[in-house]
Amino acid sequence: MKIGYFRVKESEKIHPYQVRLKKRGAQLFFYDVVNKSRISWQSCSQLRDALDMGKVDDTILLSQLEDISHQPEEWLSFLDDLIARGLNLEVLDYPTLQLADWAQLMKWMQEIPQQVKGDIKIIGIQPESQEERQLYRGLSSVPEARQTYWQVFSELVSNRSIRRTARRYGISRGTAYRISKQVQQVKHILWLVGTFLITMLGLQIARHYTDSFFLQFGIGLIATVSIILFTYSDMKED
Repeated sequence: MKIGYFRVKESEKIHPYQVRLKKRGAQLFFYDVVNKSRISWQSCSQLRDALDMGKVDDTILLSQLEDISHQPEEWLSFLDDLIARGLNLEVLDYPTLQLADWAQLMKWMQEIPQQVKGDIKIIGIQPESQEERQLYRGLSSVPEARQTYWQVFSELVSNRSIRRTARRYGISRGTAYRISKQVQQVKHILWLVGTFLITMLGLQIARHYTDSFFLQFGIGLIATVSIILFTYSDMKED
């Protein structure tokens, strides 16, 4: 049996996490509401309940690496507990890594010289799976996924952090990056349309005030350059 576990903040929704874990085979779900990034896994009551629920050869399925800790020492403690219980481990974005692989990785991290370790963090890249690519679309047949897509789209239009947005809505960063690219494509299309309309408006205004072709061309050119410069400065801020 696979037991899903994830952490959320008070402002986050749990349903997107459950959808991802369920697609990977989770039958039970546990989650802790945690507002601090640095907290021991042993302080998470629902994680302890998930471990107690597991039987030998069951698998603890994590949403992401940060659900346990950024610190290798905490991870080694967690892995020792899993080994003692006879449980397996799977991290959603790294399905090929087994419990022994994680133990070896964390031991290596722990052995890194202290002066170097401070500059190293365990970060999940969270590539987008094919399932997520099909699920989170603007015209998705799944209402919850469609709603999540447009909520993420709206957040990214407002220049919110991709990492925080992905975590808030329980999607991989790969999915958030894909949606971010789509946002940029829409902005580019709007920029082209806006440039065209401003140019046409400038020409109409010029024709109203003068019959000179060169003056009309100059006014249209000024309008076009103005919108390009304005949009470019806005894109730099993005």
